[in-house]
Amino acid sequence: VAPPAEQNIFNHPDFLRPALEHFATDNCGLLTTGSTAPDFLMPFQVTRAGLGLRKTIYSWSNLYTTQGTPLISTHTLPDTLEKVLAELPKHDLPDTLVLPDTSLDAVFAQALNDLAQRKNLPLQIIRQQKRPGLLNGTAAETYLTNAIGKNHHREYRRLWRRLSEIGRLERQI
Repeated sequence: VAPPAEQNIFNHPDFLRPALEHFATDNCGLLTTGSTAPDFLMPFQVTRAGLGLRKTIYSWSNLYTTQGTPLISTHTLPDTLEKVLAELPKHDLPDTLVLPDTSLDAVFAQALNDLAQRKNLPLQIIRQQKRPGLLNGTAAETYLTNAIGKNHHREYRRLWRRLSEIGRLERQI
């Protein structure tokens, strides 16, 4: 998917290839649209939600990054999202889709919310929480100073200076 609306390295094909062997055994699948270059890519598992009363499509999320956003093309975001939701019932998949750990302030969630309002689809947000993230356009040093505070930042500069006296020191962000 190029360029994706939101980066999610754990949904990149290079990371998904090793997981493909679990698809047949764990009731998993890979939802894609597009021909040569996919517009949408979402690994998922069909599970029973809550008390086990209803089957649900549960999009994969990564515990370590708390990022469950599917890869979807920026250029065709609203149209592709609408196509994907329209295709689900045609493939004998459950009608409930769970997208865990999706940033509500990001482009994908906003497009999903707009589509749900326009099509009068039910949309429910469960367990809303904030997580830190470096936003585009924010300088890394400025972000770090604001995130950890001036006293900690001064202490880190002191440690940096002392370590650089011992030998060459390099940092890449």
